[in-house]
Amino acid sequence: MIFPKSEKLSGTPKPTVVSVIMLYQMASSNLIFSEYMSANAPNKTKMSMETTKIKILLYNAENLFIVNEFLYKFTKITVMIDDLRKNNVETILITEPFVVNTSSRYQEALDKDILAKNNEGKAFMYDFYFGHTGLIDIYNQKGNSWFKNIYKDLLNQGITGIWGDLGEPEVHPSTILHGNGKNGDQVHNIYGMDWAKLVKESFAETSPNARPFILMRAGYSGAQRNGLVPWSGDVSRNWGGLQSQPDIALQMGLQGIAFMHSDLGGFAGKNEDDELYARWLQYGVFNPIYRPHADENVPSEPVYRSEKAKNLAKKAIELRYALLPYNYNLVFENHKNGTPLMRPLFFEEPENQILYTYNTAYFWGKDFLISPILNKGQKEQTIYFPKNYDWVNFYTDEKISGGTTQTFATEEDKIPTFVRAGSIIPMAKPMQSTKEYDGNSLILHYYFDEKVKETERTTHHQQNVIIRFGVLHCISHSDMTTTGNRM
Repeated sequence: MIFPKSEKLSGTPKPTVVSVIMLYQMASSNLIFSEYMSANAPNKTKMSMETTKIKILLYNAENLFIVNEFLYKFTKITVMIDDLRKNNVETILITEPFVVNTSSRYQEALDKDILAKNNEGKAFMYDFYFGHTGLIDIYNQKGNSWFKNIYKDLLNQGITGIWGDLGEPEVHPSTILHGNGKNGDQVHNIYGMDWAKLVKESFAETSPNARPFILMRAGYSGAQRNGLVPWSGDVSRNWGGLQSQPDIALQMGLQGIAFMHSDLGGFAGKNEDDELYARWLQYGVFNPIYRPHADENVPSEPVYRSEKAKNLAKKAIELRYALLPYNYNLVFENHKNGTPLMRPLFFEEPENQILYTYNTAYFWGKDFLISPILNKGQKEQTIYFPKNYDWVNFYTDEKISGGTTQTFATEEDKIPTFVRAGSIIPMAKPMQSTKEYDGNSLILHYYFDEKVKETERTTHHQQNVIIRFGVLHCISHSDMTTTGNRM
């Protein structure tokens, strides 16, 4: 299998991301702080967790356009964070690089000279979707320090990660002037990457041993060096929105930005299509980030969907948790070598020109071959299986010869998923939260193939423990529990 060498040009991800981002995350703009502290909100939150049999990682978003405004309007943020953490829920807060003139911090922004300027040396104010605003000048030392101190305050209050939205910036006037002497056009494409660097530095200065989570909508080549985790924007909640996602993620992975993902279920629109929702969540199981998110028109939380959609979502989420050992190892490989998590099939057959534009299936790590269902009412899926190895149906153990093209009937509760014959897949016992994960006990699934004489795999854990396990050609396909060999 070949790998691109983009990491030699643009760098490998630093630092390693925290493992909790590999699990189920719920982005919500509906649960605001005042609701949370009301008498009924905690019960609602608990109900949604118990009904779906999961723990959620909640993105709490209030006053999306006012940077850090909630610190002034909501004085019990640490109470909320502690309460959620007791239920194994981590908190990530959204921020945006704008200060609107209705913000309680607007005058402070002017007084401390932290906004980008016009040609008269005054704060450049302009209109955008959320109001009349100024843009924080991260290229001005005053603006950089002011913004960084906000993040340090948040981290000191127990926040696990930061979500930076509209970081293109979404509206960035050409004539706006930054502290580095450049105008809006000259820094527009790198603003998001440099913003992520500022957040990474905030983590390093506040919690040097923490592994940051930095979710950003915009970046540039090399953004992975700053730990940036990107998503594909406000994608339409329709089948066309889903169909573009595998190509986007695969192309970004080839450029070194391996954590590209989408708002599972789609973000924008009033289309409440349970089939689309389920197929998107099933595809998401084999994505770098598993994060449903939607605007206010349609709920992204499974608990608010039909019983059928809820059950399909539950099954997908449970598989995502079971794959934690395998998936975390993919993160480690990406950290060390820049290897993408989602990989095109031409990695296996670089001489096969057809595979350079083939997008019906992709590799998830080394050993999974995934073929998402991207069309409404689709009854069949035709898949090419790379040569050199045979493949095994993950759900039925049926063996498929490599180098062949096969057609399969689709099933509503899963997408076509195959495993490289001869491989070993480490999986975890059922859990409600990563806090319950025990890396000392792995369930190893060995996919026997008489043509593969020896198999060895390595898995890594957050405690910097390496476990190596291997199989000689002496046993058949079975499930094994082991503590492995610690290196």
